[in-house]
Amino acid sequence: MKTWNQFTTDRYRPLESNLTDTTPLIIDSEDNPQDILECTVQRLRASSDLLRTLYCLNFKQADVEDIPTSPTLSIC
Repeated sequence: MKTWNQFTTDRYRPLESNLTDTTPLIIDSEDNPQDILECTVQRLRASSDLLRTLYCLNFKQADVEDIPTSPTLSIC
């Protein structure tokens, strides 16, 4: 009988990118696909909202407080 090992290399798969040398995001392959999708949607929405904020800012009217901070861009 195969025993469960939470650190097995088959379970956690790094999301590789050509932008960095490291793999900062790791996907749990045993996680519920709906949860992974919802996390992805949350991250994309936060990124989109930040881009919209930066696009709409006028430097004469802008303040540091107008730019969202890390709670908006939280990791799932």
